[in-house]
Amino acid sequence: MINKDKDGLFHAVVDGMLQKFWAALINHVQEDFDEDFETYQRARGDHDEISEMLLNVLYDDYEISMLLLRKAAGSSYENVLDQIVAVLEGYYGRLAQKYADSRPGKKVDQYMLRYLTHVQVDGFVQLLSQIPEKEEAKKHVNTLMDFFVDGWLNYVLTDE
Repeated sequence: MINKDKDGLFHAVVDGMLQKFWAALINHVQEDFDEDFETYQRARGDHDEISEMLLNVLYDDYEISMLLLRKAAGSSYENVLDQIVAVLEGYYGRLAQKYADSRPGKKVDQYMLRYLTHVQVDGFVQLLSQIPEKEEAKKHVNTLMDFFVDGWLNYVLTDE
């Protein structure tokens, strides 16, 4: 059940950060969608721009990010991670299909698409939860992003 007082408070506190997050995320997905498969394949190790953008949004408002992750129960924000996964899964599904269509003999493994989308969101949640300093998080985020790219290339796009 939604607590209207808590919901109003959460809206006032977290909505600005969340809107910045959605804008950064959609920008990232659009950039991926504008690339061809070969460009995406070469992206391993080169995630500075998207990593920096997401880390800036999440860490510049670190307390708000943590409030959203840990205390949103009872507000309309309590399922925000599920909403992020659903949006990303839709975008990634279209992106994966685009890449599969451009690669003869490849198809999209829908289970792995869903699984890796959850893992990707959880990877950033764990980063935020375990590393409260942005500069320290920057040391780990490219490895995390490489893991996601490798997962895409090896497990989402599979042989027919």
